Amino acid sequence: MKGKKRSHTANFKAKVALAALSGELTQAQLTSRYEVHLTQIRRWKTDALQAIEQAFSVKRAKVKERDESFIEGLYAQIGKLQTQVEFLKKKSGIDIRVKLHKCPFFVLGVLTLCDLYVFNFPLFLKNRLNSQH
Repeated sequence: MKGKKRSHTANFKAKVALAALSGELTQAQLTSRYEVHLTQIRRWKTDALQAIEQAFSVKRAKVKERDESFIEGLYAQIGKLQTQVEFLKKKSGIDIRVKLHKCPFFVLGVLTLCDLYVFNFPLFLKNRLNSQH
């Protein structure tokens, strides 16, 4: 004879799943202690494992999404700065490379260009000063 269908709270399911995951009790002890069929315990245990896995994967996805949006912002800023440099080059009519070649201490505007073009300015100055001696 079938009994009345029981519904269990989330708290009860979590307690049973944690007990099953801990491995301190045998399957027979779990079924008798919590009065739940073994198949149901296994299902709750599997659900708990999947929920734990999803909790960590969601966290990683959020971090990855945040990093990607930050990198996109940096690329946008680099593009904007490169456009400004090109505009200033055209307007001034000065070739920055010629200025650097003739005067290694043309620092004010050059440091910004060095940052943009990943130019190693201190090494350039050191080599330039050593070549003048």
